[in-house]
This record gives sequence, C-alpha cells and structure tokens, in this order.
Amino acid sequence: MANKQGHWYDGAEIGVCSVGCGRGANADYVCCEPQVGICVADGMGGAPYGDFLARFSCHVAMASLREGGSASDALQVARLGVQDLVKTIDSPKSGTTLTVVRFTSRHLQVAWMGDTACFVLLRGANGATVRSTLETCSPCEGQRSTMVEADAIMGFAVCTDGAWRMADDEVMAAILHECAAADSPSAKKTAARLAFGAEGRDDATAVVVKLR
Repeated sequence: MANKQGHWYDGAEIGVCSVGCGRGANADYVCCEPQVGICVADGMGGAPYGDFLARFSCHVAMASLREGGSASDALQVARLGVQDLVKTIDSPKSGTTLTVVRFTSRHLQVAWMGDTACFVLLRGANGATVRSTLETCSPCEGQRSTMVEADAIMGFAVCTDGAWRMADDEVMAAILHECAAADSPSAKKTAARLAFGAEGRDDATAVVVKLR
C-alpha cells in the first residue's frame, strides 16, 4: 500500500461535507490534516455551547496528534478538556461526541466516545466488507479505541450520527466501495452524498478518505 513517499496515506484524497438542519448553527466540527489525522465532533444539539465544545474538542485532539500522541491519547485530552469547560460554564447538559483518527505508517488508529462513528472499507478474500466502530460497543460505553492494518484498507468515512443513521450497513458499504473503485466519484462528492442523505433531520457531517 505504501507509495513512493513511503506511507499508505500519502496522497490520500479527503472530502468533507457538513449540512445543518436549520437550528441556526451547525453544531458539528471537523479538523483534517492529511499527514496527521482527522477529528470529527458533534455538539449536543439544542444544548448550550454544543457547537463551541465540538470545535474545542477537535482542536485540542488535533494538537495532541501533531505532538505525536495516539488517537486514544488525543481523545482523552480532549474529553478531559471538555469536562473542565462544562464545569466552568455551569452547563451540565452541554457536551460533544468525538471520533479521532490517526495515521501511522502501518495502521489506522481510531478512538471514539459517543455516536460519531468511523466506517472502514476492508479488502478480504471474499470481497470488500465494512467494519464500523458501532459494531464494537454501544455508544454509551465510554471511550474506546481500535486499530486497523493499513494494507487491508480501501477507504473509510467518519460520520456524525446525523449522516450515518440514514445509511444502513449495505448502503454504507456500497457508497464506500463505489468511491474506492477506479474512475469513481471524488471523496468530496461521496461525503456530500452521505451528508445530504440525512435529509435535514439533524446536523450531518461526513468525512471520506479515498486512497490513491
């Protein structure tokens, strides 16, 4: 999977699309750095400061990734920072979910808390399959992490629940497989397909990574 630069993620195409449901402010937030990783957060809709906490958590997590922290380390730092902020602003119902993805030379690290999810299209002997963080545990079970071998990855997406709830497993697999194929839609168009598919029921954000 490594290209001439030496890493499987070099030259990856990253597409982002975020669609608000009309509450006046989109509470989702994304940070992407192609050589580092991706952070996607969903602020609690309707609760005060949800959009601010989503933005804050993404920037804190990305700073940790830049400094060499793992996806789990970055998520933990962001989670503790959000907890401190919630106490400071005295708004216990406020919060955010967060998924952190880190690129390493041989793996994709994924850490998450809540229902912002990662979907990875994997090549296998019997064809391509989609592995999701939603399969690993309930969104209510706290901070979790996993690692995926880079050689098996055909592409992946990180979505807030406003996007993935409108795409069942078969639809998600079909969308990611189409994006990974030769002469396929761009990562940006694929992200837009996922985000706009939510039909305005919730803020919907999708980040799609297409490997070259």
